[in-house]
Amino acid sequence: MACALETDPINQLEENLQCTVCLEVLADPRTLPCFHSFCKVCLEGVVETCRDKAPRGQPIREFPCPNCRAMFILDPDKQVTDMPRNHFICNMVKATAELDRGIGVPCSHNCSQSYTRSLAASPVKNSYVGNV
Repeated sequence: MACALETDPINQLEENLQCTVCLEVLADPRTLPCFHSFCKVCLEGVVETCRDKAPRGQPIREFPCPNCRAMFILDPDKQVTDMPRNHFICNMVKATAELDRGIGVPCSHNCSQSYTRSLAASPVKNSYVGNV
């Protein structure tokens, strides 16, 4: 019988939190209407490149998603900074980093439980030390 490859759940999560433009963990993520997410800086590069290619005096407001090419709208007077940050992804990146360091993530209900990397599915009382 062939052995199944063991995959670390934290590594799997990190892969899902990776920007497909820079291949790093998402930083200051912005999510497009097609639901693909990118680092703010990476998305700024896409917008800047498209705006630089536009004929002078003809501002563009539609830009392609780097993954699926679905168009998203960003008015000429707006920047990527004006797009809403994806706080869920920010929290997932932060929690993954805490789990990866082995210090645990505090319970969201502010109780004395926390979750550690080795026991991510079951609470460990009083194992969290420090601020998140």
